[in-house]
Formats: sequence, C-alpha cells, structure tokens
Amino acid sequence: MIALLLLSLAGVLLSLYAFAIEKRKTSERAFCDINRTMTCSAVLKSKYGHLLGVSNSALGIFFYLLVFFLVVYHSPYVFYFFLLATLGSFYLGYIQIFVLRKFCVVCSMIYVINLFLLLFSLI
Repeated sequence: MIALLLLSLAGVLLSLYAFAIEKRKTSERAFCDINRTMTCSAVLKSKYGHLLGVSNSALGIFFYLLVFFLVVYHSPYVFYFFLLATLGSFYLGYIQIFVLRKFCVVCSMIYVINLFLLLFSLI
C-alpha cells in the first residue's frame, strides 16, 4: 500500500510539472527539452495533449489524487483505474513515438508510474 501511495504522489508531482510546461511561454525552455526529438513541450502542447478540451496533465493531477484516496480507503476498484491508466499510457506512448516522432521524458516517467501502479496493485 505504501508503494501505491508514493507512486500516486509521484504521479501528482510529475503531472503538476507537465501542466506547468504546458502553460509556459514558448520562449521559456523546460529542463526536459533536450533537443528537437527529446522535447516535452512539443509533446505536451500537441493536439494529443488534451482529451475533450481538457489537458492530459490536469486529468493526471485529478487521477493521481483520486487513486491516492482510493488506496487509502481500500477501494476494490483501484485495480481497474490502474488498468485504464496503463492502457492509456500505451496509447499515448505510441502516439508520442510513432505519430509525433518525439520523446517526452516526463510523459514516459508517468507511463512507467502507471505500469508500476498496476503491477503493485496485483500484490
């Protein structure tokens, strides 16, 4: 349970940082904007960075806070939230690499957190 809580908090922090990157002016450079291919800004600000007009980062903040409380209160549904997040991560990872042809370090760290959340929820 502690691992799930810590991973959820890490997800909140990374989502907050991703949200801050989205709101930056284009002249400001994020630490994860390494070159033209490894660039968080380009991925997060792309048309795939939003779902129904809502920022994926904002959705991530809400998601990780929600699952934090679901874990605290021992919800039997937490596994399904993690499964959904992991499937979404595979989809967004595919978009990132094969459609946008970019690599977002922060996004990829979030995808790994989602996978570990799923795996630890099985234990």
